[in-house]
Amino acid sequence: MSAGLSKEPTRELTKGDARRLGWNALATALTAAIVVQAFHELVHGLLAEACGADFVRWNLFAAFWEGSVSPGARALVAGGAPMANILTGLAALWLGATSAVKRRGGLHLFLLHFAALSLLTGFGYFLKDAAFYAPGRLAGDIAVVLDYLGGSWLWRGLFILLGAGGWIWTFFQLGGRVQRLTPVVEDKTQRLRVAGPLLLTPYLAVGVLFTLLGLGHPLGFAGFVLTALQYWLGYSGLFWAFLQAVYWRKPSAEEHVAVELPLRVRRGWLIAAVVALAAAVVLLLPGLNLA
Repeated sequence: MSAGLSKEPTRELTKGDARRLGWNALATALTAAIVVQAFHELVHGLLAEACGADFVRWNLFAAFWEGSVSPGARALVAGGAPMANILTGLAALWLGATSAVKRRGGLHLFLLHFAALSLLTGFGYFLKDAAFYAPGRLAGDIAVVLDYLGGSWLWRGLFILLGAGGWIWTFFQLGGRVQRLTPVVEDKTQRLRVAGPLLLTPYLAVGVLFTLLGLGHPLGFAGFVLTALQYWLGYSGLFWAFLQAVYWRKPSAEEHVAVELPLRVRRGWLIAAVVALAAAVVLLLPGLNLA
């Protein structure tokens, strides 16, 4: 949507730069969070339609479909959405590293946040559902897949390893990438002025927003609790990535990646966030009827 302004990668960021970067990161993160959540449910619905069912209602937190499908198709419908999150997250991570995107600061931030939230969502489903799986209690996308596969500890162990490994890998990737964006990386204050807006602010803002949106969850109080746990615990990878970028990872100026950070407030991304939020509240939270 817009190119950033920091054409001198070694220039130190001021407090004002960090504040304006924070507004842009807030806008791109909220937009990405709504897109990731809506996309997850849309994939459920489209896979149900492909398996012969009728996708009748698209909700922000659920896809409602009617019709009879085989157990294998039901597992595909359930497990396909977390896999789609992982695949699109990896694609966004790759796109964010291309030279064309590095010249467009706002787009770079959006892809960073889209990749982070997609990967934490997808891997989080594998970890959570496999760890707390109970036969016959199909609470969670991957739980449906496990039930279809027989629910053995072999499958549970494999899914736990995939989920935990992917989740940890994601926040290491995020922490390293954000630290490498820091112009004067040896200075902890400079690391804070980049990692705070790009990682900590989105974690808190997305958590608060979806906790509030969770009050309208179609499953009622149980859905609200699940949503709060997903966004505060599942997305805590953003918080751990923040700690890594600022305190844990050894900084190296040689690793610096020149990206035009958006250091002016970009109205285009603020508008995108408002439009995405309006669509979520007005259309998807009540449910979009497709029948």
